[in-house]
This record gives sequence, structure tokens and C-alpha cells, in this order.
Amino acid sequence: MSKVLPDGCRDGRPVSHKSSNTSRSLTKAWPKDPLVSKTSSTSRSTSMEDIQYKQNYLRLGVNPTLVVSSWELAKELFTINDLAVTSRPPFTAAKYLGYNFATFGFAPQGPYWRETRKITTSELLSNRRLNQLKDVRIHEVETSLKELYTHWDEKRMAQAMTVAGKRYYGSAVGDDDKIKAQQWQKAVRKLFKHLGIFVVRDALPFLGWLDIGGHEKAMKRTAKEIDSILEEWLEDHKRKRLLGETDQAEQDFMDVMLSVLQGNELAGYDADTVNKATSLGMIAGAGDTTLVTLTWAMSLLLNNKHVLVKVREELDRSRPLESNNLVPTDDDKGAPNLCKVVLRNPCSYETRSGSRCGFRGLMNEQSREVFP
Repeated sequence: MSKVLPDGCRDGRPVSHKSSNTSRSLTKAWPKDPLVSKTSSTSRSTSMEDIQYKQNYLRLGVNPTLVVSSWELAKELFTINDLAVTSRPPFTAAKYLGYNFATFGFAPQGPYWRETRKITTSELLSNRRLNQLKDVRIHEVETSLKELYTHWDEKRMAQAMTVAGKRYYGSAVGDDDKIKAQQWQKAVRKLFKHLGIFVVRDALPFLGWLDIGGHEKAMKRTAKEIDSILEEWLEDHKRKRLLGETDQAEQDFMDVMLSVLQGNELAGYDADTVNKATSLGMIAGAGDTTLVTLTWAMSLLLNNKHVLVKVREELDRSRPLESNNLVPTDDDKGAPNLCKVVLRNPCSYETRSGSRCGFRGLMNEQSREVFP
């Protein structure tokens, strides 16, 4: 999206890189008609600025959209205005497949998002828990590398799902019950497929009842499949807690969530929904998001050969002398350029402004799609 519009922040008029004391609202850049259109025809105007201001605005259906296409503006977007653009757009797939936005990756920025993020970072992604599961990650990566050239796509997904299963839910995907493991992997693949579909309702909410292509019906069906499996996991964890079969030192993520929530509601969601939704968010983040991030990082490196050379030199210096030749995951100081490549990827996702914010002398309104 970096070259959809010329350099700068484009809402239908050029945006100066100089600061301004007055904030002009961006609302005027998106006329109310025509209803479905990408660009607006200009009417007679005595000012060239007014002509530029009225034409070339961008919409996703009925949703006004702001495109940021310079690194200076992107930096301002994710530093000064980071809280204003934290939320993701409320698309249809997130509603049906994310427990009505209870999955915190799809939830709007607010008390619920902050609380679930706090639980996740302090209980799941803490240094203690990551170190505790370090051997699992190393084992699965080594196994995956050995099978690298055999059914690459299938093995890549299986490896990510196995690590996620062991890390969060105390189970190894594909070891004990192959039939259920295959059902779960199949359901998750459909989940990722549906999350990438832009349905009619997302662009034109008033036509959502048409369900062209039957995508929403398929989303609901997949959501039921995933919920039945997560419900089975959750009930199994509850049963073990009642029987005292849970080792305090080896609690997995669902056990931790049960202890933290203790049956209480969180921002209107019941405890079981929060547990299942957060668990689904974690396994999605450890599975498809990891794969997409790696693929995106590789594409950026291949398109920027000078950075690729630096990253390769860093990896060669950081590579241990042991025969496995794996670079330690905690060696971030030895590979600063690689860390920058990985950390920059999430900033390229679409966001949604959750509140009004000043932006290069203009006022960006609430509920606007933002493309960095």
C-alpha cells in the first residue's frame, strides 16, 4: 500500500510535511456521494487547493480510508498517535471466528483489550514461562528443519501448531490422538482462510444480508467446529482441576486462565468465552501469524539486498560452533538488523482510528481505516 497514493498522508489533498498550528478536519475529503466509489468527480472551484482536496479520496466501500505513504508520517502515526490507531477494523470474520471480538487480537482498544493483553504478557509470554518451554521450541524447530524439503507447507503448519499446542494447552498436536489432531488442523486452516476473506458486509454493511458466495455461512460453520474442540479442551482442564490432577509447577495456559478469571466476567464476556477466545488468539498468533511474519520478512529482505547482506553477516557471527548451527533465540543484541526487520512487519497491517487525533496539521476522525 506504500505507493497507492503519492508521498505523504493522502486524503484527497497533499499533506505538508510542515507542522501547522490549526487542524483541518479530514471529513470534508470524503463526500457523501456517490455512495460506492473510489474517486469523486470535482465540481467547479476557484481554488486549485480545493480541487485537489475534493478529488482522489479513497474508500473501502462506505468506509473512509487514510493512506500513509512516507516513513516520517508512519513514524508519527505509531509514536505520537499510537493509542489512537491501535484498534483493528471490526471485520465480519473477526466477529464470527473471534467470539464476537473477544479474541484480543481483534478486540478494540479499551479496558477488555488491556486486561487480556496484561494476562497474556504476564502469564504466557513472561521470561520465566518462555525459558521453561525453551526445550520444546528447540526440539520442534530442529525436527522441522530435518523435514524441511518434505511436504513443506504441511510440515510448516504442523510445526507451528505443535509448538503452540505444547506451549499453551499442555498437549502435543498429532501425537496421542491423530484423528482429533487432524480435525483441529483442518479447522484452523479454514479459520485462517476465512480471516483473509473480505466479504460484502465489510464494505457495504447494508448489503450484508445477501451473503454473496456463502462466506458468512461458512465462517459460522467453522466457528462451531473450533468452539467444540476448544470447549472439549476447557472441560478437560476443569475436570483435572476438580480431581486435583493439575501440577502447580506445570500449569499450561488454560489452567492459568482458569485461576486468574475464577469464573468472573470480563467486560461483559463470561469466563469460558474469554478463556477460549484468548486461547484461540494465542494459537492463531503462534501459527499463521508467525508464518506470515516470516514470509513478509523474507520478501522485505529480498527486496532490500543491502539489508539482507547485513542480516546474513549477523547470523554468521551469531551462529554457535555446535553441529546444529541454530542461532540462539535470545541473542537479539548480536542481530539488531534482524530484530528490526521482524519488529517492523506488524506496522504494515491495516489499523482503525479509535479516537480523533491531530495528524500533520489535519484532524483524523474516529472510526477511519488507516493503511501504513
